[in-house]
Amino acid sequence: MSNRKIIVAGIVIGLAVSASPILAQDQSAQPSADQSQGQMVSIFVGGDVLTRAGQSYNAGDYQQAVQDYSLFILLNPTFGEAYHLRGLAYARLNDLDLALADMNQSLDFPQASDQLTGTIYSDRALIYLQQNDAEAALKDLEASITAAPDLPDPYSRRARLYLLSGQYQDAVKDYDKLIELTPDYSPAYAGRAFANTRLGNADQAVADYDHLIELDPSNSGAYAERAILKVGQQKYDAALVDMNAAIKLQPDDPSLYFQRGIVNVALNDQTAAAADYLDWIRKQEIRSVDGDLLLPGESQVLPMQQGLSYGLPFEAKLGQKVTLTATGRENSKTDPLIVLLDPDSKPIVADDDSGGSYNSAIRDYVIPADGTYTLVVSYAGGSPDGAVRVLLQVQ
Repeated sequence: MSNRKIIVAGIVIGLAVSASPILAQDQSAQPSADQSQGQMVSIFVGGDVLTRAGQSYNAGDYQQAVQDYSLFILLNPTFGEAYHLRGLAYARLNDLDLALADMNQSLDFPQASDQLTGTIYSDRALIYLQQNDAEAALKDLEASITAAPDLPDPYSRRARLYLLSGQYQDAVKDYDKLIELTPDYSPAYAGRAFANTRLGNADQAVADYDHLIELDPSNSGAYAERAILKVGQQKYDAALVDMNAAIKLQPDDPSLYFQRGIVNVALNDQTAAAADYLDWIRKQEIRSVDGDLLLPGESQVLPMQQGLSYGLPFEAKLGQKVTLTATGRENSKTDPLIVLLDPDSKPIVADDDSGGSYNSAIRDYVIPADGTYTLVVSYAGGSPDGAVRVLLQVQ
């Protein structure tokens, strides 16, 4: 099964970087622990202003939080953590230059603890990422881990950076540490499973999905991704169980039906595969076109595009052998998918890539009864766009 057919969107491994913490740590804009117990005693005034700023931040009123933090900083210009907290509020307002300036200012002052220092570096890394500066972000994450090696967030964030850059072995190492620190954090298993899959470590990836499903049994994508791995291990019955579970959890996701179709093909269940492929088509269909009658030996060229399908009728008799093909132009990446419906409009057989490359072919299918059959032509997991030539041959 080619990688282009892996189209599940259900599993979330957190590749996108946001300004919020990855783990359930308090990034509410309040100062960390007792400042007097840190590396430097910090006496400040205006504690009510600081409290109010944190309340505004937690309520999503970031503009008010910025105003209150600014007032507090005016009263306490050497209180380093206040710049960090205001920087978080600026980041929420997408004012990244001011957010970065505040993070820099915060690091110019002694911090109450190594953990706070690590947190500030980790948070500044996110701002660098939002500015598309991955190199600076990586340096900050390394500094964060050096300052506070038991802080989970920087491992999670650096692991995701490694995933995005294809450094899967490094990602696995960071996820190993993250899982050691937070063994019940389900996205860590999802991320490590993804990395192990890319490394070809199928057994390890399956084990990670096992843990993920134990922690998050409603994650449909985890079942679907585990099913893909089990297909590769030729455990088709187990893969089908997983796909059924995924669809039960997420019945409106078209990609899950496509993937279950792949599993049913592997199980040589043509009818079930055809039904799944038809569900894939119908659930993402925007427009269906009733095409012209297919005549033996006469091809039709169909312009394909996203959300479009065609229904092409043809007459056939009991015992006839028919071959139906859908072929894209040479060197194109158009990926046709065809499903044959019986005279009662029930799916009976389908194909994705048997025609070579991206092309589809149902070959020597024996017609089970006289009547009008319909060939549904759509697209599979590759490109939906381009011209497709459809041909019916009858023996």
